[in-house]
Amino acid sequence: MQQKTNQGPNLAFSYLREKVQFMILSVGYSYEVVCVKLCVDGCELQFVCELKYLSVRLLSGKKLRLSLHELKAKFFKAFFKWHSVSR
Repeated sequence: MQQKTNQGPNLAFSYLREKVQFMILSVGYSYEVVCVKLCVDGCELQFVCELKYLSVRLLSGKKLRLSLHELKAKFFKAFFKWHSVSR
C-alpha cells in the first residue's frame, strides 16, 4: 500500500516556480530608481522595463503604457494572407 504524502500546496508552488517567471515592472515618477533586490521563496525577482502578459506588452515609465504593436502586426499579416488567397 502506498503512503500518501500531503505535499499539495508545496508541490504546486514548486511546479509553478519552475514554469513561471516573476518580474517587477516599475511605474511612477521613480521608475528609473534602482531598487533593493527582492526575493520570494529564495527566487530573486527581476526588475524589467517591459513585460508581456496575455499578448500585450506593458511598458514602464511615469505612466503605465501598453504596446499593441505585435497584436496589430499579427492581425494584419493574417488578414493580408487571407485577402490574397480569397482573390
